[in-house]
Amino acid sequence: MSAADALTRAGYGGLFLAGDHSTAGAVWDGGVGGAELEALVADGSDLERVLASEVLYAYAGDYPGDRDLGEVYARALALSGLRGGSLVLNGNLWGLLDAGGDGPLGEHLLAAGESAIAPLRELLDDTAPLFYEGSEDATIGNGRRHRVKDAAAYFLGELTGSPVRFSDDPAERDAEIAARF
Repeated sequence: MSAADALTRAGYGGLFLAGDHSTAGAVWDGGVGGAELEALVADGSDLERVLASEVLYAYAGDYPGDRDLGEVYARALALSGLRGGSLVLNGNLWGLLDAGGDGPLGEHLLAAGESAIAPLRELLDDTAPLFYEGSEDATIGNGRRHRVKDAAAYFLGELTGSPVRFSDDPAERDAEIAARF
């Protein structure tokens, strides 16, 4: 099975959150899978790119080096919005935004630095909701009705040194986003 197939079949949860059954190590295969993962980051689907990047973050000691990953993580944020199909990436992976803490994908998006600014700006009109799983995170994130645009604005604020603080009301958040960006 190709790395692309293994990544998309497992999804983030299967790669990293399945305890002893997590498959990220098998995809990495002691470094044998590194070249194929690098190729996917450069030229895979949006989902393959971010999942390959996450495996490389976990196992390749020199990753990301000087790679420009802003677009990879911004496109992954776009994939996180519920659009009537099955959930691709949950909101937990981005964190609770201004309500506290960045998730692993949020941390890596922030690590991409300035390269993420332009692709995040493209998401400021994306009203697709984020869906949080679990208990406490789900109560907070789903209760705040976070959307892709809210996450994009939050990360833009963090990257530009002008943190955005949001109301619980999406209409008030829209006004804040429009005023800032």
